[in-house]
Amino acid sequence: MQITITIGQNVKNVPMSQKLWFNYKQKILGLFSELFVNAEYAGQWDGIDEVSNIFLGETLPEYSLIDLESILGALAAEYNQDAIGLLVNSRKTSLVFKAI
Repeated sequence: MQITITIGQNVKNVPMSQKLWFNYKQKILGLFSELFVNAEYAGQWDGIDEVSNIFLGETLPEYSLIDLESILGALAAEYNQDAIGLLVNSRKTSLVFKAI
């Protein structure tokens, strides 16, 4: 299944440490079997500027949409995030966007 995930670096309007940011991105990368895009960009959340990252690729075949939502929800809690953006496009489901 092809997905796009977007994440931001801020925690309560302050950027997380570079070490945490690196680890957070590594955990997201672990969800992909093939990656087409992995790019940092100047994003914004709730009117506050923040470094953000977008990932686009194919998920590992063992992950269902429910699995991804669960994993991303746990990562959002672990890294004190308000949300993680998830965009899904597969032959079995219509286009789905969720802030997890």
